[in-house]
Amino acid sequence: MSNGRTRQDATASTRGTIYHLCVAVQKCYELRQGQKLLIEELGDITIENKQQIEVKQYSDKDNLTDGHHNFWNTLRNWIDDEKKFDHTLYTSLVLHTTQKFGPKTTISEWNDLDPDKRLRLLSHINEKAEAEYKKAKDANPKKNASAVLKHQRFVLDSSRESKLKDLIGKVWIEARTKKLPDLYEELKQDRVRGILSGKKDDYLNSLIGFVSRADKTAGERWEITYEAFEAKLGDLNATYNKETRIFPRQHFSFQESADSSMVCDYLFIRKIKDIKYDEVICDAIHDHEATISTIQEEFSKYAVDPLSVEEYANDIEKRFKADYRKACRRCSDEFADSKDLYDETVAKQSLPLSGFGDTPDGFRNGLLHQRMDTPDTDLKWKVQRK
Repeated sequence: MSNGRTRQDATASTRGTIYHLCVAVQKCYELRQGQKLLIEELGDITIENKQQIEVKQYSDKDNLTDGHHNFWNTLRNWIDDEKKFDHTLYTSLVLHTTQKFGPKTTISEWNDLDPDKRLRLLSHINEKAEAEYKKAKDANPKKNASAVLKHQRFVLDSSRESKLKDLIGKVWIEARTKKLPDLYEELKQDRVRGILSGKKDDYLNSLIGFVSRADKTAGERWEITYEAFEAKLGDLNATYNKETRIFPRQHFSFQESADSSMVCDYLFIRKIKDIKYDEVICDAIHDHEATISTIQEEFSKYAVDPLSVEEYANDIEKRFKADYRKACRRCSDEFADSKDLYDETVAKQSLPLSGFGDTPDGFRNGLLHQRMDTPDTDLKWKVQRK
């Protein structure tokens, strides 16, 4: 009678493949214009002309030790001429493993050592391994050298000494990297920004599916270019931002009477006083303070990307400058026309901030007052005749 399990459980292998793809997604975010990422071509993951990455996921009980197969087999693959791997094409060779270093592991110092010290460390590890093997061989003449010892002998063979010296300085060990559940969560929280929390899994799963290149035909390179990845992010953002959030309005809903004397030294207030329009100062203070409170207290709950707010403010500033130039061309009375510019600007319907269905006019006005309050901008309300 079946117990519900197949004879060979492929779960671990499948999760290893998913882990591999999640690391590929992580590395795609590091691509720069013109770069491309290759999967399973020259190794696990390759950033062309920059980095070669071997990705390994192990159980919690499997530590990375001086004599671990993972470390020595990876070195052998990078140095073996029959593998046709050209290390000169890369600035770094990375062993990316979920293993933590064992308590007596000396390669835990690897990343802090220069190439000469790394070479001496490898030789010392091999000397200890050879001595242990000799002792075991003396006790049992039929004892064969382990696979790891064979890897060590291959890597340290004098015929490869020159190549090893050239290669060893590029090797970097990324140990104790996040396992699949933690890596997935990190990608979701750190990379998927401005998307509803309930949609982040769908977004990331779509991205993993994109990187898997299921549409790849036989013989086609498994590659993701910077440009293709950026285009995919744009498509996903457009898709998953359609279901927008309600803008947090609590700081704009109730307006307490503001004491203009408390902020009279603010630059944005002085610019309003320059056009002799004191009756709007309390409203300006309210919008300014409500905007700051919303960004500091509310946007963190919505995981709003600060960059999207900055871009929104840049657009507000750009639109205001165009309106200001137009007002200056039509100016006949500096104070009256300046007040008209102010009223027309703050009364305009605001465009929605990315990720929200609509955005209060007060938030748009508050951002503009913030820009007015910045000394190195030339923004002002007072128009001048041309």
